[in-house]
Amino acid sequence: MQKTEKNIISKFVHLFKDEYFWYENNKNEKAEVFYTDNVAEITGYSKEELNTMPGKGKDIIYSEDLQALKKLLNEFKDDLNNNWLEIEFRIMRKDKQIVWVNEIIFVNRNKEGKIEESFGRVYNISAYKEKENNLFKEVDELQKINVSKDNFIAMLSHDLRAPLATVQSCLDVIIGGFVGDINDRQRRSFAIY
Repeated sequence: MQKTEKNIISKFVHLFKDEYFWYENNKNEKAEVFYTDNVAEITGYSKEELNTMPGKGKDIIYSEDLQALKKLLNEFKDDLNNNWLEIEFRIMRKDKQIVWVNEIIFVNRNKEGKIEESFGRVYNISAYKEKENNLFKEVDELQKINVSKDNFIAMLSHDLRAPLATVQSCLDVIIGGFVGDINDRQRRSFAIY
């Protein structure tokens, strides 16, 4: 990317506080990754610090997400018909705070399918993930309440059924005339139940 293009990009990307963009020329393995200035807002690292890391910024990926992310990226690189990928993962900021990010990667491939250029947008989704986790907790709590309600209703049904069965048996004995005669008015009253 030429200097004038970098200047143009730098002029407008500061407007996006919760995201940064990057570019990598994959033709040259020693080339730096170009990061927009607001990379520090999300990562806590300057673009120079990220480029001095052995993985040129990939080193801040949270260790628990690293293996799954490597697998996805390798599958993406091997899929010659795919030119973009969207992934969610965590990074470890310089201040050791964990941040959830959503990254969209676009690539240009040569005729053989080898990636020549990569472009990316990284967006901080920590607030979204926190809300999502809170919703999952609420759903879990509601499911527990629902199970408790079902258990209560089952217990109540069982506890009411036994005394009612006894009353019904007694009424059947009375209506059947096994304890003596009953008049029509009494029979109609018992028949309601």
